[in-house]
Amino acid sequence: LLKNPTYSAFNNFHDYLSQGISFLSKYDLVITNRLHGAILSYLLNIPTILLPNSYGKNKYFYQTWIKNDKNFFFANNEMELNKILNKHFKWVFKNETKK
Repeated sequence: LLKNPTYSAFNNFHDYLSQGISFLSKYDLVITNRLHGAILSYLLNIPTILLPNSYGKNKYFYQTWIKNDKNFFFANNEMELNKILNKHFKWVFKNETKK
């Protein structure tokens, strides 16, 4: 994006995007209920588990656009989250315990 001082909204967008990329790039797995964070994680090819929000937007987004991606999951509740973590992400816990 081009930065133009007369368009502060674009400057803010660039700054927010850079901060988001910098923040999420530190992680091997993202678990979130924030749609924009999930989309950015998807674009960065970071495995992601999306959690529901109060009005269904996250679930509909997942079902419409992402459900066939092997690195992106949706968990309706804590039990589903634990199943996904145990089935697909045991390596995350192993790495964390070694630190």
